Amino acid sequence: MTKLTPEKSIFHNAQGIVFPWVLILCFLLLIVTLSTINQYNNHLLLVKSHQSSVRKQHILDTSRMRLNVKLETLPIEQMQYSSAFHTPDGESVVDCKREESHWDCLWNIVVNNNQSQVRTFQIP
Repeated sequence: MTKLTPEKSIFHNAQGIVFPWVLILCFLLLIVTLSTINQYNNHLLLVKSHQSSVRKQHILDTSRMRLNVKLETLPIEQMQYSSAFHTPDGESVVDCKREESHWDCLWNIVVNNNQSQVRTFQIP
């Protein structure tokens, strides 16, 4: 009968015990993989947040330009003004009150069913 010789391997010894450096290498590979996945998820959240803020800023800027045109045509006696503006990115609703030399405006901006409020001062 032929005697079986144990297979030689760089990953385990003759008794089948895995060498510690192999376990350390596998552990390091696992850590790198999980941290890369975490960084990718964080990057996706950052991009989504940035896109949302750019949309909100675009809606606000576009609406403020339209509001300035409308405020210039209002009579001096009018103390309040409300309006809604629609853009392809979302919509904004503004409530303005006349102060001494400017308008104090409170904006409700809606982007993808997320609402936020911004206060601006308009000098038409």
